[in-house]
Amino acid sequence: MTRVPRPAPAQLDAEQRRLYESITSGSRAAGPDAAHLTDEHGRLAGLFNAMPLNPPIGDALQRLGAAVRYEGRLADRNREIAILAVAAHWDYSMVKVEFNDQIRASRPENA
Repeated sequence: MTRVPRPAPAQLDAEQRRLYESITSGSRAAGPDAAHLTDEHGRLAGLFNAMPLNPPIGDALQRLGAAVRYEGRLADRNREIAILAVAAHWDYSMVKVEFNDQIRASRPENA
């Protein structure tokens, strides 16, 4: 059972749609996490799903997350370790799924 409504892109109002586009077409969409931004129906997945409920707050949160992840000074490896440590602490399974998918994708086919 879903606790937060999961509207399809066609159900979003103009303000929600702008936020949806910011999330799905920004830096995240170009990286390894792109496959996990939306589900098979195009609905926002994971923590992004709640953001359209209040687009001004959702936009501020997604911009903060993008700044920390893509504009910060931590080395990529250190940043990913920090993300995994927080996810493990809070038992956030979405990050674990994304990480495992990235590991599988980075392995040579013969390994």
